[in-house]
Amino acid sequence: MWGVMENKPSISVLIPVLNEEESLPELQERLYRTMEGIGEPYEIIYINDGSIDSTPALLEDYHNRFPCVKVIEFTETMVSTWLYLQGLSVLSAKWLSR
Repeated sequence: MWGVMENKPSISVLIPVLNEEESLPELQERLYRTMEGIGEPYEIIYINDGSIDSTPALLEDYHNRFPCVKVIEFTETMVSTWLYLQGLSVLSAKWLSR
């Protein structure tokens, strides 16, 4: 299973997305390989900025399959600074990558 979190994460990766159905599968795969290679507990927080394609379904699938994935959903497009603030409010780690 990808990204099983046994401890509080040391690293949080915050990723805002908007209509990214074509790029999300590759992003998730590459991010998983990279984070697993680091060997520290981590979390991936996707912030969906009102996507109208299949992005929400992909994110729900990742959340269900990978315990390290958290998803914040918005139904309308927001200002990116505000999105980051929302993501920062839920992260658990000492280190943040965006």
